[in-house]
Amino acid sequence: LAREGIWQLPVIRALVETPTLRNDGSLIAKDGYDEASGVLLDTGGTIFPEVPSEPTRTEALAALAILKEPLKDFPFVLDNPGVDEPASASRSVALSAILTGLCRRSLRSAPLHGFTAPTMGTGKSLLGDVVSLVLTGKEAAAMSQGATEEEDEKRLAGVLMQGDPMLLIDNIKRPI
Repeated sequence: LAREGIWQLPVIRALVETPTLRNDGSLIAKDGYDEASGVLLDTGGTIFPEVPSEPTRTEALAALAILKEPLKDFPFVLDNPGVDEPASASRSVALSAILTGLCRRSLRSAPLHGFTAPTMGTGKSLLGDVVSLVLTGKEAAAMSQGATEEEDEKRLAGVLMQGDPMLLIDNIKRPI
């Protein structure tokens, strides 16, 4: 960045590993540098299915079913138990985490997603890893909450310097 104007190289605003959206909502699906957004897409040779520019409701529901598949065995609280396809606000948060991660580069800011459960061992950390695996093909970078706010800041700074696209903060016991 200090050589701006000297070197005639494009500024890379983000490096992504999966197709994503531009700020205008159009799709970046071709490997390489996208001049309109400054995003460099490198899928590592992974072939993604073609996404229609104007999907039908049927195509959107089929895509939703695919997104729900990795979440099917998690014990989400159901809003209406006993219904064939019961709604679940908890599952919706997990889906939101996936969708937010997929289009994060086109958003000015993004929400933090929290996963809670009444008991230990129900898969909260695994759920974070599933979200990361869908987004990047790798488990999430993880850290535990520090004893103090200052310790949190130091840990967070260290993780952010690594450039990981997703961070899992595990075993939170006090407000962030």
